[in-house]
Amino acid sequence: MQSSYLAKNLAACDSVLIFAATVGVGIDRLIAKYGRISPTRSVMMDALGGERVEALCDEFCEDFALGNNVSLKPRFSPGFGDLSLSTQRDIFAVLDCPRKIGLSLNDSLLMSPAKSVTAFVGIVGKSSRPEVDGIAGQNSQSE
Repeated sequence: MQSSYLAKNLAACDSVLIFAATVGVGIDRLIAKYGRISPTRSVMMDALGGERVEALCDEFCEDFALGNNVSLKPRFSPGFGDLSLSTQRDIFAVLDCPRKIGLSLNDSLLMSPAKSVTAFVGIVGKSSRPEVDGIAGQNSQSE
């Protein structure tokens, strides 16, 4: 795994948190159902699912930071900047995503359920202030 952006994002960190999150297959089913009967509702369900998984990740990171008295850098996921989407394979192997949370990865490196996230988060002590790296919030590779 090589990424100059991830290395920069994690440069001042004491350790790294790697996690996976999903809102489950239910939203995928709703998106597919409405895709057949109401494209507008399908798009709304898709947006809602995306918002929910992001909120889940935000809550997880906030709880982790508060519970461990640390500060966190912004999440950085495969497909961001120069971090290859193929990094998903490594994350899935380390976290055992299929067994632990029912998250699978297809040959095109897309996750199922679709509304899922894998990410690296830099951990810094409370005395350090995380510096927001603008690239961390940008997805420059198509998924």
